[in-house]
Amino acid sequence: MRAARYHDYGGPDVLVIDDVPIPEPGAGEVQIKVAGVGVIPFDWKLMKGMFKDGMNVTFPAIFGHEVSGTVTKLGPGVTEFEAGNAIYGQTRRGAAAEYAILAVNACAKAPTTLDLADAAGVPVGGMTSWQALFDHGRVEAGQRVLIHGGAGGVGMFAIQLAKWKGAYVITTTSAANEHFVRELGADEVIDYTAVAFESRLKDIDVVLDTVGGDTQLRSLQVLRAGGILVSVVGLVDPAAFEAAGVRTSAFSMQPSTLELDELRGLIEDLKVNVVITVDLPLARIREAVEESAKGHARGKIVVRVS
Repeated sequence: MRAARYHDYGGPDVLVIDDVPIPEPGAGEVQIKVAGVGVIPFDWKLMKGMFKDGMNVTFPAIFGHEVSGTVTKLGPGVTEFEAGNAIYGQTRRGAAAEYAILAVNACAKAPTTLDLADAAGVPVGGMTSWQALFDHGRVEAGQRVLIHGGAGGVGMFAIQLAKWKGAYVITTTSAANEHFVRELGADEVIDYTAVAFESRLKDIDVVLDTVGGDTQLRSLQVLRAGGILVSVVGLVDPAAFEAAGVRTSAFSMQPSTLELDELRGLIEDLKVNVVITVDLPLARIREAVEESAKGHARGKIVVRVS
């Protein structure tokens, strides 16, 4: 089978299309014929070696984690799926290939209203947003929620999920993306290139930080007493938040079949829209990664495999 692999750390130029054996599913796993692969920042950061101090990569490594496809083979003991099922989820064994292996607790049946390849753009961003807002932020109807980077792959889902929950949603983005995030449901939009958001906002219940750095630290100034900052990129200065008496939660998303089922229902009920703005074939995966690495992609980037 064809697989996009990297044999050493580096940028998009280290990706090559290799011919490799088709992987076999083990106990609790399924094999899928891949339809699409979502390109997320974690993937190219891992490839560049940005996490090598705490996360080992065995070379050569197949690129990607976010994937969709059709079940072709069941591992021992698997009863959750049947051959032919269209599924989506997260794999830890490489996604950008003609076949991939997923653990059954990290995938679910794909939304029937989406093209199967496009469904690959949902799992990581969707589950990250769900866990940030509901498991960590405990967002409730009527709360004021600030989402940094609302036009990105996490922010896109977070805006829609917070609105579905009944929150008042504020987001930061560039002026070029204002119409896009308002279409997603944002009640208030702040152009971060023109306005300091902390000069406009106060009494925010939940801040969802997808940016980090100075943006995260400045968010201290807008939270109400008892509010919480939830970060998907880690805390820049935990001591600063502790000294200010602000609650924080930094986490790494854990895959959940239940959450993927919830997201499928919302997508099929047209409560959540999936916007794919870059759609390229496997042979052009380097271009897809380059677009993600620019840091200004709107919506999701998908590589189409079949």
